[in-house]
Amino acid sequence: MKVLVVDAGGRGNAIAHAFSRSKLVSKVFVAPGNAGSEFFEKCKVAKLNGKSVSSIRAIDEIVKFAKKMDVDLTFIGPEEPLSLGLVDILEEEGIPSIGPTKSATILESSKCWAKDFLREINVPIPNYKNFSDAEEAKEYIKSVFKDGIVVKADGLAAGKGVYVCDSIEEAMKAVDEIMIKRKFGDSGKKIVVEERLRGIEVAFTAVTDGKNVKFFGHAKDYKRAFDSDDFDGMKDYYIAL
Repeated sequence: MKVLVVDAGGRGNAIAHAFSRSKLVSKVFVAPGNAGSEFFEKCKVAKLNGKSVSSIRAIDEIVKFAKKMDVDLTFIGPEEPLSLGLVDILEEEGIPSIGPTKSATILESSKCWAKDFLREINVPIPNYKNFSDAEEAKEYIKSVFKDGIVVKADGLAAGKGVYVCDSIEEAMKAVDEIMIKRKFGDSGKKIVVEERLRGIEVAFTAVTDGKNVKFFGHAKDYKRAFDSDDFDGMKDYYIAL
């Protein structure tokens, strides 16, 4: 079996390594990959005409490579290629893929939509309100602020669109950065202002085909202690199954 992993980070390397350990897998390609993607046996960076796939957003290149190499399975890690419909296109080409379709990615690509949907199906979530106007959001924050508040960009922001605020001033700054300065582009047209919850944060992971569910365990996230820069996965540990 030949597997294509679409990812540009360390997560993609870990996934590729996991696939490479299977006796069922003969080759693992990573697109676009990075300097560490070929450290493991069977793993290679995906290349077209001698050049690496340009980015996770290069949908045409990724599909062309998958067809050229007769890939048996594709695993897509980042949200962006999923939201661009990569799974839909691969399935049209008869290439099985692990990842949600473009329509299903709205759960990740729109926090406002996801919050409304979760409330509709009675999933317990923090109190929240969606906003498309910055001044209305600020007035709401002033009226409800108690022990912290969370401001979230509606759209995809590479894991950096959530502001956990300890003061009204921090929350005002978050609204300005997202909605006025448009730090995350169109992803900041709308925001979610959410009640802050305190306690232990754990992420549970599962894969489903719509009928069956396979649980992959859980990950613990540790928040930063001081004022250093924050980035994805810098403080996580995961129980390998």
